[in-house]
Order: sequence, then structure tokens, then C-alpha cells
Amino acid sequence: MQPSPRQKRLREQRSAFYFFLGLAFVYLVAGYPVIAGTLAPRAAGTALLPPFAELDANADGYVDSSEAAAYPAYAGTFAWADASADGRLSRAEFAAALNRLGRAP
Repeated sequence: MQPSPRQKRLREQRSAFYFFLGLAFVYLVAGYPVIAGTLAPRAAGTALLPPFAELDANADGYVDSSEAAAYPAYAGTFAWADASADGRLSRAEFAAALNRLGRAP
């Protein structure tokens, strides 16, 4: 028994649909590493920040606002982290701020 013209057309349309679905899946899977690589640094943005020793450019044992200004993530939280309100962060204040943010110094 021969398939009717309608059955042939439906079979061709189904094949084209599955082919398109397969291409879309391959495209999504191929693009995943690009998307994951783009989002990872944003999610772990604080992990890319330098430690206290690098921030203390003049090696006086404190990080002042001008030294922290080079890193916007630190500059934005400088006043909050400055517990003594003396305009500079000691090593202890820096470690306490990182602990409150959920990062180990």
C-alpha cells in the first residue's frame, strides 16, 4: 500500500522539524561554554581582587582610600569597612570586612 500524498508531506515536515530541533540543540550546547565563561568572572568577581599586601602600595600597614580607589569593588565598600572611621583600613579591619562579605582573607 502506497502512502498518500498527505502522509508523504507530513513525514517530510516531521523530518524537517526534527532536523531543525537537532540544529537548535547543537547550537545551544556549542554556545554554553561561551556563556558560562562570560558569566563566571561576574559571579566570582571578588575572587579576582588583590589581597591586602598588594593594596597597601606604600607598605605602611594600612590601605587608605586613594590606594583602594584603583579597585572599584573595594572603593565602593571602603567607608563601610573602615570601622574606626580614621580614613584607612588596618589589616584587621580588612580581614573583618572580608569575613562579613563571606570571603576569607
